[in-house]
Amino acid sequence: MKFNHTIRGKIADYGTMIFSEVSKLFNEYRAIDLSRGFPNFQQDKKLAELIKKHVDEDRNYYLSINGHKGLRRNISAIFKEKYGIEYNPSQEITITAGASQAIYTVLSSTVRENDEVIIFEPSYDLYAPTVEINQGKPIYVKLEEPDFHIDWSKVQKLITPNTRMIILNNPNSPTGTILKAHDLDELYRIVNGTDIMVLGDESLQFLIYDGYEHNSLARKRELAERSFIVGGFGKAFQITGWRVGFCIAPEDLMHEFRKLHQYIAFNVNTPAQFALDEYLSGGVDFDQIAGAFARKRDYFAQLLSDTSFELLPVKSGMFQPVKFPNEEGLSDKDFALKLIKEYGVAGVPLSAYLHDHSNFGIVRFCFARPQEILDEAAQKLKLVK
Repeated sequence: MKFNHTIRGKIADYGTMIFSEVSKLFNEYRAIDLSRGFPNFQQDKKLAELIKKHVDEDRNYYLSINGHKGLRRNISAIFKEKYGIEYNPSQEITITAGASQAIYTVLSSTVRENDEVIIFEPSYDLYAPTVEINQGKPIYVKLEEPDFHIDWSKVQKLITPNTRMIILNNPNSPTGTILKAHDLDELYRIVNGTDIMVLGDESLQFLIYDGYEHNSLARKRELAERSFIVGGFGKAFQITGWRVGFCIAPEDLMHEFRKLHQYIAFNVNTPAQFALDEYLSGGVDFDQIAGAFARKRDYFAQLLSDTSFELLPVKSGMFQPVKFPNEEGLSDKDFALKLIKEYGVAGVPLSAYLHDHSNFGIVRFCFARPQEILDEAAQKLKLVK
């Protein structure tokens, strides 16, 4: 008897990720890749030397399930210096296999059947599927144009007895926006007196520009008490392939996180943890790193200044969103595909970050690339009318 391979899936069919579709096309058309979010213009060679050192010294074995103690202490010190809050490295910080694994574990350890989770869009495409696979219900709130701010009055109206969690991506990828202090006040006003938890995806926290502050959930103690904060060093240090992230939370929340984490990621890249611990222990100037990214942003913006694109403000991250000329009335996805096929440059449509794929008329480009790549891409983009 032949086995029937038709299965009843646990989540809605989200289709192929836009990145897979774009990657296939830019390889086929040999287009310049400004789509994927990996910076690769100026890695500190010391990091490569350090991971090689720890591999050579045979640090290739299992570590504590919770991660390298020294690395956790360094992360605690960073949060104390930046936000004035002290997390216990032993009980309140866990090293994860990238920020994505941390997010997946947070949601899988807290969301139950019929729980509602508020998600702001455009958003990272991991959130909603993870909520659904745990039988929860994503509740979507679209960020307000043109500056992609949160209308907290709309959020308030969506709060129900089933609201389990609110997810905040700050800095926001892909829009490059950041939360202000009053956003934290509004959030606290809404969750105060409830059992609602908060997940802060702060993976780009070290890439804030133009003198703006990063208003982490850790900055407001009343929010930190009910929040999981997820971060990592992959983007800032340009080592996204190392897959080392972290999750921070009060001890009671972290206890729940670790109960599941031990089964999802028994061990995280050991030599990379040793390398990051040693690198951070030597002192890292995060302002200098942010400055290097900001100069890339400004350089790319200057290159595009005499094109037909309208550049949107970028306060953080590594992506430049642009509004494109559109006499043909194309969707942002169709325009992004046209860019690859006809002009040889790959970007990502903003609609890819919305559950209903509604059209903003915006495409984003990653500017964290070597100068010669940006120069070549700009020459091609100048041909777009």
